[in-house]
Amino acid sequence: TQDSITPTDQVFYYWENADHQGVTPDNDTSEDAYANWEISVGGLMQNPFTFKLSDFEDQMVERVYKMDCQTNPPGGAYIANVNVKGIPLSAIMDKAGVDSSANALHSIADDGWDVYPVSMEYVQQYKDDILLVTEINGEKLGMLQGYPVQLWPPTLGGCHYTKRVVELNFTTDPAEPSGDAATYTVGICQLVQHEALDAATQGFIDAL
Repeated sequence: TQDSITPTDQVFYYWENADHQGVTPDNDTSEDAYANWEISVGGLMQNPFTFKLSDFEDQMVERVYKMDCQTNPPGGAYIANVNVKGIPLSAIMDKAGVDSSANALHSIADDGWDVYPVSMEYVQQYKDDILLVTEINGEKLGMLQGYPVQLWPPTLGGCHYTKRVVELNFTTDPAEPSGDAATYTVGICQLVQHEALDAATQGFIDAL
């Protein structure tokens, strides 16, 4: 249920690379990999810097968060409530002195994944709650969960949860079209076959 904690082995994870291809990772999950992992913080700011996860160990917080896939149908299995522990994005932003002209946050993975930047309007609203998560349900992240660190932006769909973050880049991106004159192209791409996903995809098609 949505008010209970989901056991870690029942949480659905899907791994997709920067080319939108489903992959089975084979990443290092050793203690050394955690200890040596570095994340660079750059873009529009006063103090760009690089840090290791242990540098913010004393500022880590614990939360109970929901994560779900944006294609999860009503009653679907692609949703979970878990205990997470991680670094609040606000701690990183405070140290960096992010400039007010930035309008987007890019969280970039070690394989180049940089597909779903989030707006700074969202970031400013949730910066205390957006976490660089290192533990789920009291244990270090597993390989499929993006060991050693995954970005968790609450209220957004699972595609925004960047695994194996190596860079946080605060930028000014081109504005999206808006207003009555804007036109949009909607594409639907289902990467894996599954009964629940088939139903969700057909629902999207029917709604267009």
